[in-house]
Amino acid sequence: MVQLFNKMRELLFLPQTVKPVQETKENISVPVFNAVEMALLTQYGSCKQYAGPALCLLFVADTHGCIRNEDEELMRNTKRQYDAVFLLGDHFYNDLWNIVNIVPEDIPVYGILGNHNTAALYKEFNKQSPRNIIQLDNGVHELLGIRIAVFTGSSKYKESADRIMFSQDEMKNIMQQYPHADIVFSHDGPAPSQYRNQAHYGFEAITEYIYKEHIPYCIHGHNHTDYRRKLANDAMDICVYQSQLITLAPV
Repeated sequence: MVQLFNKMRELLFLPQTVKPVQETKENISVPVFNAVEMALLTQYGSCKQYAGPALCLLFVADTHGCIRNEDEELMRNTKRQYDAVFLLGDHFYNDLWNIVNIVPEDIPVYGILGNHNTAALYKEFNKQSPRNIIQLDNGVHELLGIRIAVFTGSSKYKESADRIMFSQDEMKNIMQQYPHADIVFSHDGPAPSQYRNQAHYGFEAITEYIYKEHIPYCIHGHNHTDYRRKLANDAMDICVYQSQLITLAPV
């Protein structure tokens, strides 16, 4: 029965549930690297260590209209610890209302669009809310003393006129305009992800950018699982599901 259930999940392009990877060096997932990554490693070498300011950031991803109780508790119980909130996409209006009602007014909230959002999500919300969510579009943004490369939406797995999805070539063309950044925040992650189906394959452009710019961290959502894995250049791919409090500190 379990095998049949897992097979059905694959056919539906849903990521299989796996246990979250603990934040210890011994338990970080180290995948088998493909030829493309090894070629990028040969060309660009290892990533650099994070050298920006110490920051405590709250990331929220893929709430899809239903924030779990434990995630609301995390937002409330740590709200004087984090310096900013980053929404990584696939949120609905009720999620946004819940989040801005919890986060203190002096803490900025930034929003990245997911593939289940329309381009107007945050702008329409801001028309109704006394508190704005600052939308971050594709590009490099200088915030909180660091340069953040943002990639919105997901790799295109179906035709949709109003959802935020890009073909691999489209995102590569967008990425070519990016200057250097210190870190990547995105909805989808680097390709290939640990899920090799069409809907959750990831962006090849993010992978190339991480290697070319020696990015130490890529923090994203989309895969509905908390995990951490190292790329071949020692960059850390961090996937967030619902919420995570992450501390960045220079080494």
